[in-house]
Amino acid sequence: MALYPDGSGAVGAGLILDGPDKMGVFSILDSGGSKKRLTESRIEERLPHSVISRNDDLSHLHVLVEKSQELREFISTSDLYEMVQSEYTETDTCFLRDLVFDTGDNASTLAVFIALWDENIYFKRKKGTWEVRKPESVEQIILQKKQLTEKENAQKDVIGIFKLLIFDSNLDNNQEKNLIGELQSPKYFSIIQQLKQYAVFREDCSYQKSFGDFVQLLLESCSIGHGNPYNGINYLLRKGGIIGEFENTDLVRYGIREDFQWNECQKIQTIEFNECTDLTDLYTVTIDDEETRDIDDALSCKVSGENFLIYVHIADPGYFNLLFPDLEIEVIERGTSLYLPEKVINMYPGCISEDLASLLEGKNRRALTFKCVLNADSDVSDIEIFNSIINTDKKLSYDEVDSMIMKNTAPVLINDLLKVSEILSNKRTKNGAFAINLPELKIKSDADGIVAVKLINEESPSRKLVSELMILANMIAGRFCSDNSIPVVYRVQPPPSIVLNSVSGLVESYESLKFIKKGEYTVHPGRHHGLGVDNYLQVTSPIRRGVDLVAHRQIKAFLYKSHDIMDESTVSVLHGKIQAAVTQGSIVEKNSETAAVFRYLEQNDKMIYTGTVIELFSDGNKGMVHIHEIARKFMVFFKGEAKKGDKVRLKIKKVDFLRETVNFVHESDV
Repeated sequence: MALYPDGSGAVGAGLILDGPDKMGVFSILDSGGSKKRLTESRIEERLPHSVISRNDDLSHLHVLVEKSQELREFISTSDLYEMVQSEYTETDTCFLRDLVFDTGDNASTLAVFIALWDENIYFKRKKGTWEVRKPESVEQIILQKKQLTEKENAQKDVIGIFKLLIFDSNLDNNQEKNLIGELQSPKYFSIIQQLKQYAVFREDCSYQKSFGDFVQLLLESCSIGHGNPYNGINYLLRKGGIIGEFENTDLVRYGIREDFQWNECQKIQTIEFNECTDLTDLYTVTIDDEETRDIDDALSCKVSGENFLIYVHIADPGYFNLLFPDLEIEVIERGTSLYLPEKVINMYPGCISEDLASLLEGKNRRALTFKCVLNADSDVSDIEIFNSIINTDKKLSYDEVDSMIMKNTAPVLINDLLKVSEILSNKRTKNGAFAINLPELKIKSDADGIVAVKLINEESPSRKLVSELMILANMIAGRFCSDNSIPVVYRVQPPPSIVLNSVSGLVESYESLKFIKKGEYTVHPGRHHGLGVDNYLQVTSPIRRGVDLVAHRQIKAFLYKSHDIMDESTVSVLHGKIQAAVTQGSIVEKNSETAAVFRYLEQNDKMIYTGTVIELFSDGNKGMVHIHEIARKFMVFFKGEAKKGDKVRLKIKKVDFLRETVNFVHESDV
């Protein structure tokens, strides 16, 4: 008979049928009637037994195991240890058996072996014998086992508390508050911190099996055994008051600070306007969203015959970088402003981004002005770039401008800029530009987590006007830097894999996305095929985009020798650092918007939604539908046959926040 580890950490008992063969492998019959093949090294102990017949042997084996389990209760490994530890450093199973039992049968031998193997406190199995542990080792093991037991009990308590919070509908506010307070007590601090680390930083727990098993048991006990486990633990921690109900944990995960290390706004007493051309008498407007505070572009225009003299004024936050080098370091590290549903996290401190650098109405502000002449044939000439001082005459919103245009009450400047934008747009279209403007959604979430959404019409006259003027300024900057060999990072885009002319409608827009190649950043001038322009350089948002700020620095260094022009290598390294921050910021923005959309759907689960079928799957009864109210696409099962472009009405059957899925039901066709 052979005793061996059974693979689960316990002891297996089996009958040796034959062996060893030429490979040194024994054939063994286990208590379940299955054959195993074990090498000599895998067999821990042999007990005498003569094979008679398989059935009799299996029956004998079952009786032997049962009897050994009964005898196990009479064995005290601590007593055995006290008897031998002063005289022996190692011993064997039979010797220890004889200290406990009068008989030396296999059942008593197996009982002693299992007792020592399972407990593993006083004796350590080593090369066919039992090593008698030293007293200090025994004390350490007992302490570790005690700590493990306490940890397991604490984990059971934590699971029990979460189950009450999830399932007990009879809890009053005080009881719920007490349970949340208990979770935050020192007794469970280590467990809760580990869960928080797991949920926030999404650390894989597979390397620590005991914690992974605990996470799985916790989720299953709370009926959250499906979906993303990180989201599941995140949900439980919010339920338990460990994470704020609407706290954005991605900010912690990616180390994004809301506050600034630089805090010297009080040192800025006045703004100097040295080397600035005074344009304060030039009528100037800004056009932005109503709530925008970090206003970084303003527009002016004069008409001379058939020519337009265009001024695009861009805010100059880089001026403050020259005053405070520490500020520049922190701004570059941030790389971008984040526009989240619940808040804005500025790239610059608020005193600069929303005040001193922002092109506010009625305030003298520094700007970098991009000036040019545009004729009726859409030729751009007489390009100038210079520091300026401007004073915005009127802060307008997109909605205000659209309303003026619709009512034919727009001021002369707006009408002139509309003509300019139309000329510029037509020229870019002739040069191969293509635009795929899928609906965009503005998402806002208040302190109570109530989500409001608003569709943005990127094709509205006001937005197209501003867009064309920003493209013009970026094109002017790119041409200027290319002509003067100023190292900057250009934005280029390869041509689409098929010819795209005018793209209209949701179905065609989604289809066209398959053929568009991603834009790229490069220090080498090139063509941006999507915009239909050469040498495109982003300069129009330096308050909120680090890449624009770097371009400003290079242009002003060339024009005014304010500092040394960085070489191509330095610009590339700096841009790489900015893009790393931008990539993380994009993930945070996307995750935040997705979470807010699902909260919106939960809060509006009785609403009837409308959609357009944009894709059908091969089985014909399901496909992707663009939901108009939230500007997102979801898979939907259709009542009958559907085709691309069909308009449908949908209602929500179930929203699953943890899996970030929603089950839309096809209610009817429109």
